[in-house]
Amino acid sequence: MGQTNEMSIEMQEEEIANSPKVSESEYYELIGRLQRKEEVLSYSSLKEFGKSPRNFINYKLQPKKPQSESQIFGSVCDVLLTEPNKFDEKYMVVDNVPTTDNQIGFCNDLIAGKTPKEAKELNNPRGDAQGLAEYYKAYCDAYKSGKQSISTALKEQAEAIVENLKKSELVMQFVDSCTKFQNKKEWEYKGWKFKGFTDAEGTMLIIDFKYSKDSNPDVFERDIIKYDYFMQMGMYAQENESLPECYFIVYDKSMNFSVIKLDWSLLSYGIRKYQYLVTKLNQCIKENRFNESYNFFDVEIKTVFKPKWIKGFETDADNVE
Repeated sequence: MGQTNEMSIEMQEEEIANSPKVSESEYYELIGRLQRKEEVLSYSSLKEFGKSPRNFINYKLQPKKPQSESQIFGSVCDVLLTEPNKFDEKYMVVDNVPTTDNQIGFCNDLIAGKTPKEAKELNNPRGDAQGLAEYYKAYCDAYKSGKQSISTALKEQAEAIVENLKKSELVMQFVDSCTKFQNKKEWEYKGWKFKGFTDAEGTMLIIDFKYSKDSNPDVFERDIIKYDYFMQMGMYAQENESLPECYFIVYDKSMNFSVIKLDWSLLSYGIRKYQYLVTKLNQCIKENRFNESYNFFDVEIKTVFKPKWIKGFETDADNVE
């Protein structure tokens, strides 16, 4: 989806790699929910399990983090392109938005009900406590109302990108073919409950909008493989009676964009990978192997061989002893 791009994913995956500090009770409660198949799964959680059981557990135990600016930007673009009438329901334009960790912590504590003085002492942002509370009042009010606050500059940049996309007959051909946007999907597979969202759907058609730092299709093709986007599409596609056509509409801030079709072979491979990982997850639970790491998916210890492209050495020719 548009609110996810490779920049923010790389940061999230780096955080996941470091085990969160949680109590033993939290860990065993999670294991219990997994054993009873009460935990809801998603593309993101299954992708982490595909790396290792440890990554999966860390992902599940880490606290939910607020969206990054890149994720928010992509979401705004998606709404402006597909459901502009719902913009005011989801967003509030607020120019005084916290940017540093201290400012964000200060605002989060205000939202949680702490006084400006208490929030100031806990986070130590620059400025007078009462003055900061007034400065960020609109931002906090937006959060309390359930809306995402964004700056005027962010909205204007998103509007410019969307207007550029709307000039493309190819892009609008696909957008106009869809009847459902930001569609919540819930399904069951092998006893597990899954959830996810598709950006746009039409008759035998699924479209995923991706805001990226580079929308060049040759570049984004590697991202499709690196981040298992093909598996995400496969998870959604499997629920159809027959395989739908799946497309990525990728755009960036340079006003470039591309439309990329996912071939049937890669889509089918994504379905097989999804099914394989769920089977392996059931095995992991049955054999209680959540403490294992990358070795879980390897039958034997991995051996690294010399690649053909590494430079070779001929010592005899130079009379080297």
